[in-house]
Amino acid sequence: MIIRKDECRNETREHMRGGAGEVCIRHFTDRDGLYGKGRMFSHILLKPGCEVGKHDHHNEEEIFVFIKGSAVYDDNGTEYNVHEGDIAFCKDGEYHRVINNTDEDCEMIALILDK
Repeated sequence: MIIRKDECRNETREHMRGGAGEVCIRHFTDRDGLYGKGRMFSHILLKPGCEVGKHDHHNEEEIFVFIKGSAVYDDNGTEYNVHEGDIAFCKDGEYHRVINNTDEDCEMIALILDK
């Protein structure tokens, strides 16, 4: 099976999770496509100055793979500079946020799996 880029559902969220700016999301599939074992597998674009606000995960875990640019990743209150190729995990019961405080786009792949 092939899913073409233009077949994906695109979404723009203003102030996602209370964060600044807007977040552009291209959903590769949905819960059914993940066989009911997760709720997100998507490409996320953070323009300069935009962020995914602080939020926690319960009964699920999220993985970010940074594929372009850099950002600040808040991992339960500890901030890390992340770059292309880095991978961040948010485990069940933990919280995180991502801030693009650069002048370039930051792109990542997000996968949220049920615990």
